[in-house]
Amino acid sequence: MMTPKKRAFKYIQIKTDLSIQILEGQLRPHDRILSLNGIVDKYKVSKITARRVLNDLVAEGLVYATRGAGSFVADAASRRTDRHFPGAEEQLGVVFAHAAGTFMSDIILGIDEEAFIRNVQIALCLSNNMYEREAELLQRLARQGVKRILIFMVLQFDSGMLNPNIPLYLRLQERGIRLLFLVCYVQGCPLSAITYDEHNAYRRLVKFMKDKGRKRLACVTRNDNASSTIERLRGFKDGLLDNGMPFLKDHILQVPIASHDTVVSDTARHFASFLRQGNSPDAIICSDEMVAGGVFDAIDTCGLNDDARPIVGGMGIVRNLHILKNRHYLLLEEDTRRVGREAAALILGDKFPQQGEMDAAAFHQFVPVPIRIPKNLK
Repeated sequence: MMTPKKRAFKYIQIKTDLSIQILEGQLRPHDRILSLNGIVDKYKVSKITARRVLNDLVAEGLVYATRGAGSFVADAASRRTDRHFPGAEEQLGVVFAHAAGTFMSDIILGIDEEAFIRNVQIALCLSNNMYEREAELLQRLARQGVKRILIFMVLQFDSGMLNPNIPLYLRLQERGIRLLFLVCYVQGCPLSAITYDEHNAYRRLVKFMKDKGRKRLACVTRNDNASSTIERLRGFKDGLLDNGMPFLKDHILQVPIASHDTVVSDTARHFASFLRQGNSPDAIICSDEMVAGGVFDAIDTCGLNDDARPIVGGMGIVRNLHILKNRHYLLLEEDTRRVGREAAALILGDKFPQQGEMDAAAFHQFVPVPIRIPKNLK
């Protein structure tokens, strides 16, 4: 028998699959989509779950239903109309850069769990990591009357680039729409965010390395999601300062990533070059477990012997540690489902700051990050 959590995960998977097909043009306007029975047969779910998916897609304007004929993809013009959708006040807009991988799907699952408990419908939209599409989706949700929106921003590949949608965020807030950013935020803007306590997590990780007698630390990060990168680097630098350790600028590597699928290989290539230049860190702190996978591959490629092998640690998700191939990793554990639940509870609850209550420092809620220590390091 399928548990409630598995049912919720299946619902998210099906809705995400169909939304991607529609938003990316794989299903064109007026194409027939899977029927109720078609969803049941393909995804092995109940008719209740299948009906919930179809109802949500209709409510979001992505699909229209014709009695006796089935469900079809709505054309782009009808998606942008100013018509008011029934129950818009009870909808929660969710705009994500993408829904690929464990990280994103777990956050969405956490949001869905909390929204389901509160009897609130989710309007899930994907920006495909494009600022223009993100802006269009936010404006569409606003026109539909949605008053609460969770956003996982477009992942920036340039820490110096200004997000062009900042004025739109502020205008929507002025119109009384609640916006809450997940695991990313805009420094200096009065925008609410919920994110990990990455700064203090990295400070603790640096201290752990020092307590283990490691003094030559390197930090390896990917160059997307600039706000998280800034906080992790700040924690790394402050940790070195706290513990009287030298800060070497050339021991911070920001790896340019071509795509989500090349994180490991891109990191391995850049870190191997770093090692071949004569650098010999005895501890390496990574931005996530995929970067760590590339670091481990580089260490193996360069043939470091056991005495010279550094301790490797950093952020990551337990379910993703298989990519490290049983290598020991000092994990700062990201509980992404918890972030999703707390984000939904915050934006749907009474503790969310009202317009005018936030100053330029913005409102942030930080989720603590526990350290998981491998047995060989305890």
